[in-house]
Amino acid sequence: MQCEATLDMSRNRFYVRAEPETMRWSPSTAFLSGVCLVLVCVVWSFYIVRIDKAVAKRPAPLTSELPAIRRPPHKTGTIQRQKPVSPTRDSLPASAQMRSPVRRVASTQATPSESDDFGETETGHTARSVQKQSLDESAERVAGGGPVRGTIAGTVFFRGTVPPERPLDLSADPHCARMHRQGVTTSDYVVGTNGALANVFVYLKDIPFPRGGVFPPPSKPVVLDQRACLYQPSVFGVQVGQELQIVNSDATLHNVKTQPSNQAGFNKSQPVQGMKFSHWFTKPEVGTPVKVKCDVHPWMLAYIFVLPHPYFDVTEEEGTFEIAGVYAGECVVEAWHPKAGARTQIVNLDARETKRIVFEFQTQNQP
Repeated sequence: MQCEATLDMSRNRFYVRAEPETMRWSPSTAFLSGVCLVLVCVVWSFYIVRIDKAVAKRPAPLTSELPAIRRPPHKTGTIQRQKPVSPTRDSLPASAQMRSPVRRVASTQATPSESDDFGETETGHTARSVQKQSLDESAERVAGGGPVRGTIAGTVFFRGTVPPERPLDLSADPHCARMHRQGVTTSDYVVGTNGALANVFVYLKDIPFPRGGVFPPPSKPVVLDQRACLYQPSVFGVQVGQELQIVNSDATLHNVKTQPSNQAGFNKSQPVQGMKFSHWFTKPEVGTPVKVKCDVHPWMLAYIFVLPHPYFDVTEEEGTFEIAGVYAGECVVEAWHPKAGARTQIVNLDARETKRIVFEFQTQNQP
């Protein structure tokens, strides 16, 4: 601030004039001020662009586009609701009254000690009910009932000397060893009276199929249980799109690894007892089943056939099988065993006929 004082004696007056001093910035101060101004402009521009995009993405209100909802006129009177009646087995058509082709295989590979109470596994019962439901549903849905059907039944035998089973070494997992204090062996060949062979998967490899017919998968899942450090059941089948539920009933770590041929497999661990998960196969696995193994316990093996139809069965100790509800005509029946291989027969089935066939297996070297 500059001040100047003047005395005018002629007029007896005193004048004071003040002028502000011009502000002067140094070069560094001017540069920093310019940078700050640019940054403020950039941030403000970015914020404005974000607001414009958010407004552009906001959906238009739907109230103006929706047509007016017309309610039906109210009818006076009392509406009587009828209680739905569940059909009984006797009321179903003959094609739907079929015996379940899947039965639980009595396994001799596991002999838990008497002090361990595991209870009876419900896996076999679940498989029977699931397969029964599948055949009943297909009998009602396929082509409006489809042509008249028949049944293919028979027995599987093993001819020759039965190979000896090998003892399993369970010392790597103390939990598994405690459940088999008396020891446990493999169950490659479960042979009953007169050479009847169990754990043989029998299915229709080629069937007479009606045009436009479909086989919807059952709504109930098939359960693969890990119990007593063994897979139960060890040989079974599911339909394409059917739920496969895998359960760990042991208080130890299990690892479930599948090796399919036509689709991606899975590899999951179940470290806690009671854990379960589900999987759905989307493509058939015919001829070569899906191999299931446990990386923690190498002796645990199971085989899963994934079929586009419900016509299959697994033999028990009696070696018998039965596949009901098969369309009349020529079909290819195959019997598969994990160690003895596969056998195939061509069957000509007449309407309402029960065709009985026999499969015979012998020892062959398989990995």
